[in-house]
Amino acid sequence: MASAPTRDKPYPGMTSNSATDFQHDSPSRNSTADCTVEKSTRVSIKVGCIRMDPTSTAGKRVYLFQMIILPFIPIAALIVQNCCTMVSVALANRDATAINKQIELTVDIVELLTTLQLERGQIAYYIFTAGKRNNVAHSGDSALHELNWYNSANKYVLDQLSEIIRQTSVSGVWRLLIAYKNILCAVENFSIASVYGLYYFVKGNLGLESFSMFVRYDSLAQDYLAATQHFSLVIYEDYERFRLNFPQYKNMTIRRLEIYSNASRVPNFDIADEYYSTMTLFLQELRGYQEKIHYLISDEMYKDMSQANQQQAIAIVILVMVLTVSPVIIIFVRNATQTIQTFAETLMTRTSELKCEKRKSDRLLFQMLPPPVVRQLKLQKQVPAESFESVTIYFSDIVGFTEISAISSPMEIVAMLNTLYRMFDFRIQKYDVYKVETIGDAYMVVSGLPQRNGNRHSGEIATMSLDLLHHVNHFVIPHQPDKKIQIRIGINTGPCVAGVVGTTMPRYCLFGDTINTASRMESTGDAMRIHISQKTKDCLDLLGGYIVKYRGPMEVKGKGVMNTYWLIGNENNSIYDFEDYVTIEKTPEFLHIIVND
Repeated sequence: MASAPTRDKPYPGMTSNSATDFQHDSPSRNSTADCTVEKSTRVSIKVGCIRMDPTSTAGKRVYLFQMIILPFIPIAALIVQNCCTMVSVALANRDATAINKQIELTVDIVELLTTLQLERGQIAYYIFTAGKRNNVAHSGDSALHELNWYNSANKYVLDQLSEIIRQTSVSGVWRLLIAYKNILCAVENFSIASVYGLYYFVKGNLGLESFSMFVRYDSLAQDYLAATQHFSLVIYEDYERFRLNFPQYKNMTIRRLEIYSNASRVPNFDIADEYYSTMTLFLQELRGYQEKIHYLISDEMYKDMSQANQQQAIAIVILVMVLTVSPVIIIFVRNATQTIQTFAETLMTRTSELKCEKRKSDRLLFQMLPPPVVRQLKLQKQVPAESFESVTIYFSDIVGFTEISAISSPMEIVAMLNTLYRMFDFRIQKYDVYKVETIGDAYMVVSGLPQRNGNRHSGEIATMSLDLLHHVNHFVIPHQPDKKIQIRIGINTGPCVAGVVGTTMPRYCLFGDTINTASRMESTGDAMRIHISQKTKDCLDLLGGYIVKYRGPMEVKGKGVMNTYWLIGNENNSIYDFEDYVTIEKTPEFLHIIVND
């Protein structure tokens, strides 16, 4: 039987370069040369439409000329901006004056509206309660219809007020204007509802039409009052204090609920008098809110006009300052330009060093993803998936990891896994393999992709597995040195598809039944043994030099009965001649970029 391949000499047909396809050049070997080349290269910078070397004499003169000219652009822009500001301020001042006139116009209209509301209430009170009060049942319904004239007149007045407010609601006081409109509507609807409420107490019940009208106007009044409080926090706070301090508020609420019940009752003129007096005080309070909102609107408009005048004065001052300070700015720019030119050569050096560091970061990125994938991702291109006819997949996990985690702190678990996988990462550098990922205690490696290596992939994984198994025997758990760690290893060979998933944190992932079977080989294996499938065993037989033992048919979940084998070793134990386990304490290769520099 042919001997198993070793790291000292490649497999037959393996070129000297293929064994290091995934090993990057040492950063310390190349970084100095890269930086030396950069330092010796003169870099030209594009200044406007001219490309020049800012460290040359001609470049300094052109750069100085452009830097002196450039300040005139923002100065001109600032002058234009101030002119536009003055125009906008003048327009704002004009709008504020127009709005103020509109608000003053509403004062007379509100006075008319209030007069009509008071007159309607007094007439209703007189009709329902005057004289011997014998004809209420007969004259009350007709009186309600007669009072509709006031409702129509007030509705027309409110519509005119609403139109005025709508035309002025584009200003900064639109919330107060809407609150003003709502409180006017609330007073009007409460006034109408109080007429029907008064009629209920002097008659003893409301007809269907009268009751529906009371519900309508009372509900509208409540909604308008709530909307007023929503748009004006001041009114909300005043109304809450009024509710707490107004002695008749609770009684008013009780009377309102009695009207809503519309239960037949004996006419009671004393209760009617009390209800009328309470509603009169309540409406008087709401009219006080009208006046307060009107005052707030006038105050805001005064502030807006004062602010507009102030902004106009500021714009004029700024314009004068710009024209005065412009020569000083030119002198400062000239001095600053000379200072910039003094540091131009230093900037060129720093630019060269930056490019050198970028190359180092690219090398670090190439160790995280395959180089072809990195190049595609840096160009923001979609990396197409690729199909591989034959690869070998390695899975391993820690036996009893759950029990170890249960008696260890999270930091101890992290330290243990970090130490173990640093050792794994160090060992697999000796082989033509690609580390896919680690998830928890699981470790996944593949050979045969992303760069194909013929039929060597099974031998690479097999030798690597024996190597890792040997070094795990010498591994000491940092926080439990008296215990040994054990791993299970599963290997399978077959086709798969590989591609990059995601863009924000891209991952190079493998897909296919070969991966699932390799995972089953690991999960059905034993501690400190290498469980391989029939396909892997066949590939190893073709290579020769590996010792395998037939395990027997195994029921594999999702695959049925499979013949599986144990990988015992190889006929050449040269894998144990590598550097001792203590070498994993060295700084990992990908960190040399940072440590050395």
